[in-house]
Amino acid sequence: MASYKTIEAGPSHSDGLQIGNATSDLIGLYGVTPVDQPAGAAQVVITDSSGGTAGDTIAAIGATYDQAEVRNAVATLAAKVIELRRALVELGAIKGAA
Repeated sequence: MASYKTIEAGPSHSDGLQIGNATSDLIGLYGVTPVDQPAGAAQVVITDSSGGTAGDTIAAIGATYDQAEVRNAVATLAAKVIELRRALVELGAIKGAA
Protein backbone atom coordinates (compact mmCIF):
# COMPACT_ATOMS: atom_id res chain seq x y z
CA MET A 1 0.00 0.00 0.00
CA ALA A 2 1.34 3.44 -0.93
CA SER A 3 2.35 5.72 1.93
CA TYR A 4 2.15 9.01 0.04
CA LYS A 5 -0.53 11.70 0.00
CA THR A 6 -2.11 12.98 -3.18
CA ILE A 7 -3.24 16.60 -3.40
CA GLU A 8 -5.92 17.00 -6.02
CA ALA A 9 -7.82 20.15 -6.95
CA GLY A 10 -10.58 18.10 -8.56
CA PRO A 11 -13.63 19.29 -10.46
CA SER A 12 -15.12 20.96 -7.38
CA HIS A 13 -12.21 23.43 -7.33
CA SER A 14 -12.33 24.97 -10.80
CA ASP A 15 -10.11 27.88 -9.66
CA GLY A 16 -7.19 25.47 -9.23
CA LEU A 17 -4.79 24.71 -6.39
CA GLN A 18 -2.48 27.16 -4.62
CA ILE A 19 0.48 26.11 -2.48
CA GLY A 20 1.68 28.89 -0.21
CA ASN A 21 -0.05 32.22 0.33
CA ALA A 22 2.93 34.58 0.35
CA THR A 23 6.37 34.80 -1.23
CA SER A 24 7.80 34.25 2.26
CA ASP A 25 6.07 30.87 2.69
CA LEU A 26 8.53 27.99 2.61
CA ILE A 27 8.11 25.22 0.03
CA GLY A 28 10.34 22.24 -0.71
CA LEU A 29 9.95 19.40 -3.21
CA TYR A 30 11.49 15.93 -3.30
CA GLY A 31 12.95 16.10 0.20
CA VAL A 32 14.76 19.41 -0.31
CA THR A 33 14.77 21.89 2.59
CA PRO A 34 11.86 24.30 2.10
CA VAL A 35 12.76 27.84 1.02
CA ASP A 36 10.86 31.03 0.26
CA GLN A 37 10.29 32.21 -3.32
CA PRO A 38 13.66 32.92 -4.97
CA ALA A 39 14.07 36.51 -6.12
CA GLY A 40 16.99 38.48 -7.49
CA ALA A 41 18.11 40.92 -10.13
CA ALA A 42 19.52 38.07 -12.24
CA GLN A 43 15.96 36.82 -12.80
CA VAL A 44 15.02 39.80 -14.97
CA VAL A 45 13.99 38.82 -18.51
CA ILE A 46 16.80 38.52 -21.06
CA THR A 47 16.72 40.71 -24.15
CA ASP A 48 18.06 38.84 -27.18
CA SER A 49 19.97 41.29 -29.35
CA SER A 50 21.99 38.60 -31.11
CA GLY A 51 20.33 39.24 -34.46
CA GLY A 52 19.99 35.49 -34.95
CA THR A 53 16.97 33.34 -35.64
CA ALA A 54 15.88 30.99 -32.88
CA GLY A 55 15.22 27.38 -33.76
CA ASP A 56 14.91 23.98 -32.14
CA THR A 57 18.41 22.81 -33.04
CA ILE A 58 21.82 24.33 -32.39
CA ALA A 59 24.08 23.62 -35.34
CA ALA A 60 27.59 22.34 -34.73
CA ILE A 61 30.05 25.21 -34.83
CA GLY A 62 33.35 23.91 -36.13
CA ALA A 63 36.72 25.50 -36.83
CA THR A 64 35.21 27.45 -39.71
CA TYR A 65 31.90 29.17 -39.12
CA ASP A 66 30.10 32.33 -39.99
CA GLN A 67 28.52 34.89 -37.71
CA ALA A 68 25.01 33.74 -38.65
CA GLU A 69 25.69 30.31 -37.10
CA VAL A 70 26.82 31.90 -33.84
CA ARG A 71 23.94 34.40 -33.81
CA ASN A 72 21.40 31.63 -34.43
CA ALA A 73 22.90 29.48 -31.67
CA VAL A 74 22.74 32.38 -29.21
CA ALA A 75 19.17 33.23 -30.28
CA THR A 76 18.09 29.61 -29.84
CA LEU A 77 19.57 29.38 -26.35
CA ALA A 78 18.12 32.76 -25.39
CA ALA A 79 14.65 31.74 -26.59
CA LYS A 80 14.73 28.58 -24.47
CA VAL A 81 16.00 30.42 -21.36
CA ILE A 82 13.37 33.13 -21.78
CA GLU A 83 10.60 30.55 -22.08
CA LEU A 84 11.81 28.62 -19.02
CA ARG A 85 11.95 31.86 -17.03
CA ARG A 86 8.45 32.83 -18.17
CA ALA A 87 7.08 29.46 -17.06
CA LEU A 88 8.80 29.66 -13.65
CA VAL A 89 7.50 33.20 -13.06
CA GLU A 90 3.99 32.22 -14.15
CA LEU A 91 4.03 29.28 -11.71
CA GLY A 92 5.38 31.51 -8.96
CA ALA A 93 8.48 29.34 -8.59
CA ILE A 94 10.64 32.47 -8.99
CA LYS A 95 9.76 36.13 -8.66
CA GLY A 96 11.25 37.18 -11.98
CA ALA A 97 13.13 40.27 -10.82
CA ALA A 98 14.43 41.87 -7.65
